[in-house]
Amino acid sequence: MTDPGPEFEVRAQQAGLLRKVDGIGETAFFDDMEEEGGRLRVLDGQAEFQVDIFSQDYTMDGEEIVSSLDLSGIEVPMTQDVLALMAALKK
Repeated sequence: MTDPGPEFEVRAQQAGLLRKVDGIGETAFFDDMEEEGGRLRVLDGQAEFQVDIFSQDYTMDGEEIVSSLDLSGIEVPMTQDVLALMAALKK
């Protein structure tokens, strides 16, 4: 098996994930898309996790409208969810 560690940070940077997150996995990065959502990538041993949350609203005609949903600060519940998932998978 190949260690994903050396490539993980490079791939995260290529994907635009530049903000490091402490306290989750061996290495984690978050991309804050402000009101539109966010993307969290986590390396934990041989496992890689990626969670994407975003908001897009459309009219019945398929036209995009401005969302009233504020997803700023979404990294906190995303981190908590990934930590819970990692703990459940280790059982």
